[in-house]
Amino acid sequence: MPSFGFAPMAKKSVNIYQTDKSLWEQISANHPELWGCIACGACAAACPINAQSGKLSVRRSNIELNRGIEPTAQAAECQMCNRCALVCPKGLNTRRVMYLLGKIESEN
Repeated sequence: MPSFGFAPMAKKSVNIYQTDKSLWEQISANHPELWGCIACGACAAACPINAQSGKLSVRRSNIELNRGIEPTAQAAECQMCNRCALVCPKGLNTRRVMYLLGKIESEN
């Protein structure tokens, strides 16, 4: 079976009363186009870093941020090659998300 560059997410329980969606609200306030993400996985399939390590997925990061979960992707590894944005069927600037997450990671 062919590998498309992404794997199913591990099940995580989310307590909607204790989630912190402040990071999602901060990012989506400046980039409202991110609400248009359909989580198709095209960005994850196109990412060379995700193909090598499986640790970098804009799709997964977007889903986790929207759910108020700390993103598991290691955004600092992003090479800013823009392949994720080029293949996005909605035309979202996914590279911007990884850039912003990388900045937030480096501040912590």
